[in-house]
Amino acid sequence: MAVFSIADMGGALPTVYRKKLTLAQRKTPTLRLFALLGSILQGNTGQTMTWQVKTSGQVAGNTNLDGGAFLTPASDVPQNLSLPYGTYEAPARVTDDLLWKAQPGAGIPADYSTMTNLMMEARVDALAAALKLMEQQLYTGTGLSNQMTGLSVAVGTGAYAGLTHAEWVSRVTENGGVLRALTLPMLKTELRNVSILFNGGRPNIGLCAPAIMDIIEALFQPYLQLPLPPTATEGVSRGERAIMNPGTIRTIGGDIAMDGFRHLYWPTGGVHFIEAPDCQNSASTNATAGIFFLNSDVVQVDYLPPPGPRIAAPDAAGVTAVQTAMGGIADIPFESISRGRLDHAMQFDVTAKVGLKVEDRRACSWLGDLQ
Repeated sequence: MAVFSIADMGGALPTVYRKKLTLAQRKTPTLRLFALLGSILQGNTGQTMTWQVKTSGQVAGNTNLDGGAFLTPASDVPQNLSLPYGTYEAPARVTDDLLWKAQPGAGIPADYSTMTNLMMEARVDALAAALKLMEQQLYTGTGLSNQMTGLSVAVGTGAYAGLTHAEWVSRVTENGGVLRALTLPMLKTELRNVSILFNGGRPNIGLCAPAIMDIIEALFQPYLQLPLPPTATEGVSRGERAIMNPGTIRTIGGDIAMDGFRHLYWPTGGVHFIEAPDCQNSASTNATAGIFFLNSDVVQVDYLPPPGPRIAAPDAAGVTAVQTAMGGIADIPFESISRGRLDHAMQFDVTAKVGLKVEDRRACSWLGDLQ
């Protein structure tokens, strides 16, 4: 019988894989945002992240220069702060049988198969899983059990980085666990009160879960739907304005490109609201019903570089080949180390040391119990 159609071929056709296989739930918008802000940096303070802030002490007064007494000298007090790095690892395994059978079939160009480099495919999956865990613990990390210390601790009123002080707190605005409607005056009040606590600038980023992002969009819906003049590039009104998914995010540190995640820019408040599916405050009764307001100048992700090859693991190496797949977050260096051959498979681990550092928590806040 002559073959004239795909149906005639039946099961004889070779399997052609899609060029790129991804898991959508491993998107990491918060890490990508920090990467685009240039806020993912190599740590340079040894085995822990250390820095200093000052608490009040300096005095000033109205003196009597006609024979009056001197003021008693005093100074602001430097406070040493320290946080541990979190350790993030994911294992990968490729069997001999997979290497034998999953190579490209005859006549199928390598560009049409994700299986041309099985080790790289396994490494990308492992990296994606480790980065997803980092993203989650940017919010919920406790600083214990090899976790970084996340925003749930940093943006709060308790101790942070080893310091307990009345001036060393973030603003936390909640409603006793009872949900209340989000309003524009509520947003304005929160940002104004943070600016009173911190003289270095107002928050310019608002991170929230998807349900809260929906509420923020609805809050600004009348402004998003304003009619546009023929030459206008954004909505214009006599009062508030909002721009949905603008081409760039304007921050204190400069402009960054919008990288595929939903966000809304509120020009009047000077805030970019960014949807982050893993955003939650584990210290709050309603963990996902709120907004983390951050000042991008004081928030940073630090990493330690891998140590490189060593006697017991000569194949240890930094992972850089997946930057094209991961984008800016691939600048977080991972180390890939083989476990050694124990069966008919190759097993290896990818590992990174990463920590979140909020250099001045007074510039940040949590506005919670929202609906």
